[in-house]
Amino acid sequence: MAAGVLTEERQRPGRLRTLLSLRARLTWRQYTGERGRIVAVLLILIIMLPLTLGLGVASAIGYLRLPEPLPATLLAVVLAGLWVAWIIIPLTAFSLNEGMDMTRLLIYPLSRRELTGAMLLGTLFDPPTYFMLPLFLAIVVGWAASPALLVLVPALLIAYVLMILTSQIVITMLGGVLTSRRFRDVFVAVSAILGMSCYFIQRGFAALISRFVEPDEITSLQLLPSLRWLPPGSMAQAIVSAADGDWGTALLWLGYGLLWLLLLAWVWWQLSTRLITGGGFLLKGRPRARQEERARPRGASRSYGWLPADLQQLMAKELRLIWRTPQRRIGFLQGFLFPLLMGGYALIGSGLPQEVPPWIGLFLPIFALFSAWIAGQNGLGLEGKGLPFVLLTPVSRRRFWLSKGIVLLLLAAAPALAVGLALLFIQPSWQTVAGLLTVPGIVLVTLGVSNLGSIFFPYPVPTEGRQIRSSARGGCVAGLGNGVLMPTVIGLACLPPALFLAGGQLLRTPWLGLVGGLFSLVYGAAIFVWPGVIVAGRLLLQREAELVAATSPPQGG
Repeated sequence: MAAGVLTEERQRPGRLRTLLSLRARLTWRQYTGERGRIVAVLLILIIMLPLTLGLGVASAIGYLRLPEPLPATLLAVVLAGLWVAWIIIPLTAFSLNEGMDMTRLLIYPLSRRELTGAMLLGTLFDPPTYFMLPLFLAIVVGWAASPALLVLVPALLIAYVLMILTSQIVITMLGGVLTSRRFRDVFVAVSAILGMSCYFIQRGFAALISRFVEPDEITSLQLLPSLRWLPPGSMAQAIVSAADGDWGTALLWLGYGLLWLLLLAWVWWQLSTRLITGGGFLLKGRPRARQEERARPRGASRSYGWLPADLQQLMAKELRLIWRTPQRRIGFLQGFLFPLLMGGYALIGSGLPQEVPPWIGLFLPIFALFSAWIAGQNGLGLEGKGLPFVLLTPVSRRRFWLSKGIVLLLLAAAPALAVGLALLFIQPSWQTVAGLLTVPGIVLVTLGVSNLGSIFFPYPVPTEGRQIRSSARGGCVAGLGNGVLMPTVIGLACLPPALFLAGGQLLRTPWLGLVGGLFSLVYGAAIFVWPGVIVAGRLLLQREAELVAATSPPQGG
């Protein structure tokens, strides 16, 4: 019996090595399991590595060259910024990095001490650790020449452990939410909005600084008195106090940081104990039974009950897919925001006009075209694993395309129509009326051509699982077809209605633009019905097998 216990105790260091080796393999697998991720990692390294090294060099120069009290302010901002980054980055990477999920280790006979050591030491395999190193080295370079050297090493060590513990507390507390589909959908939407709004965020941040901070006040800016009460800020205050020779104050702030460390360690230990003993994450998200209840199919809505039954069901299916698939939600969001943001860039670059020009309504069809193009491309691939089941049903292939077209027409045209009505209220003009009349026709033309593109250039899109990314694996032909050929064909197909609008504006003949708006309705309906429904339905019936094979998501997607 005693021999067995001794043998088990001797095996524990080997267990920890095995756990760390497993964490390293999981980290390596997330990059090698898919070639596209390797390219993404290389791009991140090309962009982030020089940026991080540059920030490290710049901060080191700031510690050595900036006048007082800016070095202390810079130190506090760097440590507080790294602390916030350690909170945010694991949240965004939780769905991609399997090693962050402690629940994967609970099936093994491991002690709490082994799990704790594996989770803490496992952060050595996380990218934030290595991006943080240049900034930590810069702190050493900037403050090592001062008397703070004796405090510098323990302060940085405590700051690093504080960052890890805070990150682990957030992950252990929110693990149930992070693994939920709702969080994935919200994160995808927020990431898209932030990614498309970087310019506005930068301008707003610059305006905020210029409003509350005068240029002559920057040299005397002191943020350390406020930031030192935060866990990493206390370590910045300890280093600054030691550099000034105030060792008593430095030790007090070190003790304050140690109290934070003990408090966070106790909180994380309690949360980990709850998880290990079967209590689960503190925030578990929506219970599975409730998710299944909400996901249970319902009957068709009465709002379109006058339509044929098969068309009703197909439209209801399309609406549910759009609502439940992050890639499709984000496509509509991008189609709505991108024209608005591009217009905002132009307005900010040229200066805001005193009043809305009347000709702005002529751009409504372009707005609608972009929205419909984003929503309608690769319609078969976005069906995901459900496409074979739809094709197995005895539903008319023409009804399939017709139902998709009706739903996408309503959703893609709605943003442009809403903007047009607002313009009509602010600045009534014939251009806005003509643009509003042209919007549905342009959307129908775009959807009709996109239906053919979905048949000739399909590619698979993973619409399930915990991954929040959208991967296209259509190869070179699908990429060129969807990225070059189809936009060109759509642009040429939309040219006749555009000529009417351009002629009405250039020749100063409003009736020509209004006639063009009415013409676009008939023209768009013809394009949508013939190639978009009739021809696309026949081609889909002929090429079902190869289309299912081309749009089948990869294993695990």
